[in-house]
Amino acid sequence: MTEKKNWKVFFLGWSFLLVFAIAAYPQGTTGTFTGVVTDPSGAVVPGTSVIITNKATGVKCNLATNPAGVYYVRTWDTSVNSSYFGLQVEVVRKFSRGWAFTTAYTWSHSLDFRSTWHGLTSGGSATDFNAFGEAGYSLDPTRVWLEKGNSLFDVRHRWGSSVAWDLPWRKDMQGVSGKLLGGWTVNAVVGFQSGLPFTIGTSADLNGDGIGSDRPNTPSLGNRMSFSNFDFAHSSAPGGASKMSTLKGEFPFPSCTVPGDITCNGNLGRNTFRGPGIADADFSVFKKIPLGAKESRYLQFRTEIFNVFNHTNLDPPNANLRSVSFGLSQTALDPREIQLALKLYF
Repeated sequence: MTEKKNWKVFFLGWSFLLVFAIAAYPQGTTGTFTGVVTDPSGAVVPGTSVIITNKATGVKCNLATNPAGVYYVRTWDTSVNSSYFGLQVEVVRKFSRGWAFTTAYTWSHSLDFRSTWHGLTSGGSATDFNAFGEAGYSLDPTRVWLEKGNSLFDVRHRWGSSVAWDLPWRKDMQGVSGKLLGGWTVNAVVGFQSGLPFTIGTSADLNGDGIGSDRPNTPSLGNRMSFSNFDFAHSSAPGGASKMSTLKGEFPFPSCTVPGDITCNGNLGRNTFRGPGIADADFSVFKKIPLGAKESRYLQFRTEIFNVFNHTNLDPPNANLRSVSFGLSQTALDPREIQLALKLYF
């Protein structure tokens, strides 16, 4: 008799999901209010304070004129376009003969014009408040298409596997030895994914729109570069610096004919560079302790170890060109954690 393997294979092929969400308000999707402040003689007044009040809401916006005496007020709404493309492949062995196995790979690409809403500490690129470069503000409100790029949460590659195994000895759990040696289950989960994108920022208001989130020009090395995880860590370059920090001088600022010109924008794309990838392995052991004759009534003692190898998974680096920490990952995901639990089933 031929043994029938309890395997199930899924191949989902290429699947495309296009999402378009648009919200319209009385003001346009994008745009600016602008004005010039002059003194009684008609001369422009640079650096003077301007307060704009929304009569409908009472919200006030504090601005300052640029060297040409011009001020700009952005208009926004919640409109955004995004798209997602993905390929998924999965192999599953359903639970049989005491064990089960799953492995899956996902290739995906998410694109949008911004991934977060505007906030006081978010910007179109890295700033003093936001080292990674959220996509909250557009570089130029009159040309939002300049922001099209990788979503902040775009993970291009991800692979994960899991296995569960009921240990075969003393499954009857009879007697003292059976209760001690039987009822054990071990589980393991591993996962790997590529890094998240980030945006290089000048932390400067080069185009005079009142928001210091402008981007530099594309460096000679190109609009993107491949890095290893170690390249964002201390001492990956001579002198204790990170390898990426040595590229700080490679990003030129745009040359503006008129200081504070709204069209003075760097040509470096949004979210073109990628941070360190993530590798994780979790392990757990469960022990079943029967309570009486009912099979559905039992205690389960669980030992769970997250990040079992205590692997350092770095966050994206500081991408603010004006920061002394540029190119350095200063935070990381959680180290190894061990959790003990006792669950009652009845």
